[in-house]
Amino acid sequence: MNIVERWISPLFVVTITYFITFYLTFFVFFPLQESIFGAIPFYANLLFLPHGIRLLAALFFGWRSIVFLTPSALLTHYYLNGDSGLEYPTILAAVVGIFCAIVSFEILKRFGIDVQNDDRYKFNWRYLLIAGMLASTINSIGTNYFFNGTLTLDLVRGIISYMIGDVSGQFFVMLTLMFIFRWARIGRK
Repeated sequence: MNIVERWISPLFVVTITYFITFYLTFFVFFPLQESIFGAIPFYANLLFLPHGIRLLAALFFGWRSIVFLTPSALLTHYYLNGDSGLEYPTILAAVVGIFCAIVSFEILKRFGIDVQNDDRYKFNWRYLLIAGMLASTINSIGTNYFFNGTLTLDLVRGIISYMIGDVSGQFFVMLTLMFIFRWARIGRK
């Protein structure tokens, strides 16, 4: 496998899909959400699609997903937070987001569930959603800590907010891909 197949193509695909899902989240779904529920903080997205990209990148590319997610995650973090988003310690919130999916797969592996390498688990929606919930919990704890400097009692509310958006976004991405692949198979027949 050459460098283009192993590194450049996956970097391009992950970056573009991350940007597309970010755009859909913040410029389509979030305004719709605000029009229905009123002004709410941007972290309380009911449908955070980039989480699905994080999880699928970690599933398919393992630790290399960190490299593939970094450009888009940092640029979108900068977009949302401005210059302060790239300063210490808030930059670490983006780093947690980049690492959360791969860390969740490693934690599950320690409990005997190897979602990345064992075909019994790899495309099982239940285990992918469990990995997504775990990644969302890691992300919300880390993000709360690095933005606020402490872990407050509001952490539970933050975890729930992140988990709702992350897991629903992951589910939506996976469902969309399932339909795309199904239509592609039907089209080939």
